Amino acid sequence: MSQYFKNDSINLSFLIRRILTHWYYFLVIAPIVVSLAFIHLRGADVKYAFSGSLLIGSNRTGAQTEEELLNIMAGSSAENRKVTSENEIIILSSWTMVRKTVAKLDFGVSYFFEKNLRKVELYHNNPFEVKVDSAATQIVGTKMSIDLLSDTEYRLYFERESPAELYLPAQDKKTGEWTGKFEKTLKFGQPFKSPELNLTIYKNPTIGADAKAKYYFFLNSLSSITDTYKARLKVKELVKEANGLDIRTEGTTHAKELVFIDSLMETFIKDELYNKNLKGLKTLDFVKQQFEQATRELLNSQQQLEAFKSGKGIVLFDNQSGNTINNVAQFEKDKEDLLLKIDYYKDILNVINDDKQLANMRIPSLSNINNDGTLSNLLTDFTKIYQEKVKQEVYAKEKNVQIQELKTSMDALRGLLKDYLSSSIQTMTNRSLKDINNRISRFSNQASTLPQSQRMLIELEQKAEFNRNRYEFFLQKKEEAEIGLATSTPDSRVVDTAKTIGRVAPNAQFIYFMAILFSGLIPISLIIIKDVVNDKIRNKEELVEFSKIPFIGTIAKGDKKSKVILVEKPNSLIAETFRTLRTNLDYLNDKDGKVIALTSAIAFEGKSFCTVNISTAFAFAGKKTLLVCADLRKSTIKNYFRLEEEGLTEFLSASNSFPLDNFIQKTEIPNLDIIAAGKPKPNPSELLCSERMSQFLEEVKGKYDKIVIDTPPITFVADYFNLSHHIDFTLYIVRSNFTKNSSLEDINEMYEKGKVKNIRLVLNDYKFPSSYENTYLRGGYATNT
Repeated sequence: MSQYFKNDSINLSFLIRRILTHWYYFLVIAPIVVSLAFIHLRGADVKYAFSGSLLIGSNRTGAQTEEELLNIMAGSSAENRKVTSENEIIILSSWTMVRKTVAKLDFGVSYFFEKNLRKVELYHNNPFEVKVDSAATQIVGTKMSIDLLSDTEYRLYFERESPAELYLPAQDKKTGEWTGKFEKTLKFGQPFKSPELNLTIYKNPTIGADAKAKYYFFLNSLSSITDTYKARLKVKELVKEANGLDIRTEGTTHAKELVFIDSLMETFIKDELYNKNLKGLKTLDFVKQQFEQATRELLNSQQQLEAFKSGKGIVLFDNQSGNTINNVAQFEKDKEDLLLKIDYYKDILNVINDDKQLANMRIPSLSNINNDGTLSNLLTDFTKIYQEKVKQEVYAKEKNVQIQELKTSMDALRGLLKDYLSSSIQTMTNRSLKDINNRISRFSNQASTLPQSQRMLIELEQKAEFNRNRYEFFLQKKEEAEIGLATSTPDSRVVDTAKTIGRVAPNAQFIYFMAILFSGLIPISLIIIKDVVNDKIRNKEELVEFSKIPFIGTIAKGDKKSKVILVEKPNSLIAETFRTLRTNLDYLNDKDGKVIALTSAIAFEGKSFCTVNISTAFAFAGKKTLLVCADLRKSTIKNYFRLEEEGLTEFLSASNSFPLDNFIQKTEIPNLDIIAAGKPKPNPSELLCSERMSQFLEEVKGKYDKIVIDTPPITFVADYFNLSHHIDFTLYIVRSNFTKNSSLEDINEMYEKGKVKNIRLVLNDYKFPSSYENTYLRGGYATNT
């Protein structure tokens, strides 16, 4: 894995070589991934985006609350309440508003058909229609398949292993659960009734069914439809800080989504007008009640005045007497106003201490506290902060920092309001009210000295005048309320009806792009994973990574049928790698170093194959070479040459001194002789460490330029070490994609402890990149034969 990194960066050259080596991964995986993308696109629901726009009024007018009626009575106009787009977005996208909308639409049954791996939802173009009995129980959320058998019959079937919801549409509630299997053949128009399902299916004569398509439908609960459309719905401002709202949703069926958006805007506007008129009606009822009371009191006061005049005659009195009576009446009115103001201050004090009243925004009208600027400013600030806190709590959690800051500000303002209101109430009670009571007492005492007839006449006239003014006031307000209600219009209106914006899913270009991307990433990932989990030596870089023993050469992968490569395929790449190895040995080996041994960790790593071909390479270079088969336990050199059976074991175990030439065999290759392993003996280690073996090597050193010894694997037996003091140079064979990393542990330990010397690593059976080999062949340096 470390080869993928070089100098703390990705080794691109190594990665590219690995990719070129495994090019067939891409050839196999790319068509599969692209085909899967194509199948996904064929079967995926095509989803579109839809949009409509709504303009909301900047103020709410005409709908008076009970507190605002006092403004009317005081002679001021109704308060225009500022509308914020954030509040309207919350209302428009609320679960309640969506539920009102879908409740009016025919979304209770969803129709589908499947054909050519594609699922399509039908809306008002289905070949059959399902009518459910809303007063009876239904199975909802379950795929109900239907086969149209003829113009008169159909087969209905479905199955649920997990519990399906039993739903009562009339009450919009869950009544239980159902599992099981259903299948029944019915006639169109025939009602079906059972404890779990109650419906009637009609054939649509104007729309024919596709014989190759599969039809099915779902029964939906009102809550599930509401949840579905609320999750899709997105409402936002058209322009920042403007009162235009953009309403969007996504779906697969154009007609269904368009009618939902249009119905949502219509429901919002009608709901707004309904609330507006409802409050207007309450206002009118209140004004009418006050008008009727004022009419009765006016008639009563006029009758009393006429009766008094008829019975007593006209009583004349001076201006001073009239002023005294007027002063008493005026101070009584001032006292009433002051008491009303005290009550309002107490009401406000109760409201700011009661979160429930705050939640309903039951703060009394400010026009009824005699234009108290300080209190008005404090209440305005308090209301703004409270509304902002409520808005933040819709989107944020309780422990949100901004909400905590708003609560701190509210508490501070709440304290100021409490102090101001308490102080004002105390001042008005102890000072102002006491002063008014004193004045009323003084002028009442003065009025008591007037003749009784004069006092009564003045009081009756003042009462009649007051009732006349009150009557005229409520008459005017009743007419204004009636006109306002009759001319009431919505504050919001539709700007753009719903329209299709465009396709949003699936994105074919993106999916094919991702398919192409994964067609590359998956093979590369497989290559890297394969390299990570592979515990075998693959190349020179890994060999150098896992061992500190010097590396001397690489032998290319060849044809398994070929054995003596330089004879059978002298111009091949593998033959050239043996020549390169021979050159490297000549360069590194001392002039007097004639004895070269080849060994490996285990069998089947190509030790004998390399021994034969490196010996052949020396022979072709004109050096008289002897190949010694010292693997006396399992020699395979006999598989490469036609050799007589007697060899080294016979020479070493002979009691008589036979001439060495009797055991050395000539080959068809010039300059190459071989001494075979001979017949197996029970004591190969003892033979190799015998004095006769030493004599043998000393004798052949004088006759040959190179002696190449095929020794047993170094980790299995001690035979190699019995010969090591005769060996000048050792080649340790490692086979690519065969020798495990762990196999190098023993030889590494021997090398570090100095048990083996003058040893070099050879990587055998390495498959060069095809590009390298093709370039070598096309360049005319070699041929395949």
